[in-house]
Amino acid sequence: MPERRLRILLHEDPHNPYYNLALDEALLETATQYPTTLVLRIWRNPPSIILGAGSSIRGEVDTKCTQSHNIPVARRITGGGTVYHDYGNTNYTLIVGSRIAWEDRAGKDSLEYIYGHLLRGLLRTLQLLGLSPRTANTSDVVVKGYKVSGNAATIRKNTYLLHGTLLVNADIEKIYRCLIIPPRNTRHRGRIDPVKYRVANLEQLAREKLAQTKIVDTLVKAFSETLGAKPYYDTPTPRELAKTKQLLLEKHSSPQWINRHP
Repeated sequence: MPERRLRILLHEDPHNPYYNLALDEALLETATQYPTTLVLRIWRNPPSIILGAGSSIRGEVDTKCTQSHNIPVARRITGGGTVYHDYGNTNYTLIVGSRIAWEDRAGKDSLEYIYGHLLRGLLRTLQLLGLSPRTANTSDVVVKGYKVSGNAATIRKNTYLLHGTLLVNADIEKIYRCLIIPPRNTRHRGRIDPVKYRVANLEQLAREKLAQTKIVDTLVKAFSETLGAKPYYDTPTPRELAKTKQLLLEKHSSPQWINRHP
């Protein structure tokens, strides 16, 4: 079996959340044609509200807060709830090609493969930082009774995308002011572990400053271990950047996409 390699991308537009979400989708779309793809992208957004694919704006966003603080609202391609991003939050995106996924699933269903196997990379990250994480509500990651990461996934042509947040030193006050917590009209509310709505920063829980370089290096090490792959650093290809531009203009910056579930 050939050696697996994990492509590390640190490419981002630090001022444009629409671009960053378009790049995620462009990488996924390109990966559908390359079944041995393994990509880990690590990136940050400016202060912004990121809706899930099916999220309702009026049910999950305090628009008075976003308007008064000039915080843009964008929509990602994965499900799950609405989240707040800023430079104190580090995002990761993992993309796994169809052949790699087929080899690793070993009879697991997609949900088990995503949150029982791929998400281990994030859990391992926190372990390497000296913390003891657990999962809750399938896709939340919890440390010391506080949610520090929310995750979501999608599958396109048997190619997997898992991405999530990691609260390092984010503006927690803005999270509670600009998001409606818990969301209105939440289904199955009684089945949800309330830790979903109780968040904290890693720096608070670890009681130490965590430099961005340390977060990046630890994510790379942890996901490399989890996937059994040797990491190498790269930049997006011209084809991926062209697809990003197309998706940015035609979809991710479009009011029709953002406001599809008002």
